[in-house]
Amino acid sequence: MHFRKPDFCNKGILLSTISRFMVRMADLAEAEGRSLRRSVTESVFHLIMIVAGVIIGMAGMCTFLVGIALVVAEFWGAMPACLIVGAIGVILGGFIAWTQYQKSM
Repeated sequence: MHFRKPDFCNKGILLSTISRFMVRMADLAEAEGRSLRRSVTESVFHLIMIVAGVIIGMAGMCTFLVGIALVVAEFWGAMPACLIVGAIGVILGGFIAWTQYQKSM
């Protein structure tokens, strides 16, 4: 009985198959690298925008509360102004935290 060697035992075909496999793996790694770079770039951009938005929002809130404090201090004095502005700040902060908590549910 005579057994035939499989075609892939031929050195030329085997080396050709291995080289094609290596080229395809390199192409896949390159494509995944581009995708990863794009995703990381977008994520960093969004993070920077969130941080900038938080900083600008806090600056605006502080300016708003200082304005209220100055107006209230003109009418009722410094101590009631601090109390009223502090209460407004706590209420606004609690409202923002509560709405974010509700969105995450």
